[in-house]
Amino acid sequence: MPESVSLLKQKLRAEILNRRNALSVLERQHKSAAIISRLCGISQIADAHTLFIYVSYKSEVATHAAIERFLAEGKTIAVPHTDRERCRIIPVRINSLSELVPGPRGILQPPADPSCIVPAHLIDAVITPGIAFTLSGIRLGYGGGLYDRFFRKHQLPSFALAFELQIIDALPFVPGYDMRVDVIVTEDRLISCRDYR
Repeated sequence: MPESVSLLKQKLRAEILNRRNALSVLERQHKSAAIISRLCGISQIADAHTLFIYVSYKSEVATHAAIERFLAEGKTIAVPHTDRERCRIIPVRINSLSELVPGPRGILQPPADPSCIVPAHLIDAVITPGIAFTLSGIRLGYGGGLYDRFFRKHQLPSFALAFELQIIDALPFVPGYDMRVDVIVTEDRLISCRDYR
């Protein structure tokens, strides 16, 4: 990746994170609840058997309640385990949030139990975090490239959860490296990213 692109991404990350972190706890709870309600109303999510969903961290759109809801509905739920040696995320099936332990950066994750790894071809949809997004689905992550690597290897339907303040007009995009998401769910709307390409 060109250094100028990397520096621009760093600057944008800091700017959007500052905005997101400025939301009060009550605002985040209220907006997260609206986002999860909208997510659950999507037929592709409601009808899914197996979902790969991130475990929210700090000021991200909160997913703990959604995970509990999906588990109660009888869905198979996989959450990311970060394999630091290979710089990748692995979908690991869980039955309860109580199974999670702190991983890199303190993000809760499941232990790397080979018997609980969910093959990608069984996953109906991936619910991903991010720092910023464009309407066309360009995603700015945290800089590790973990989700980009996953999506390059597995072309699965992708749903990003974001607050409206995370939607911006333009982001740096490196074809073949950066991967777009298909749908963005915010507290105000459902964005079909393919409509903006």
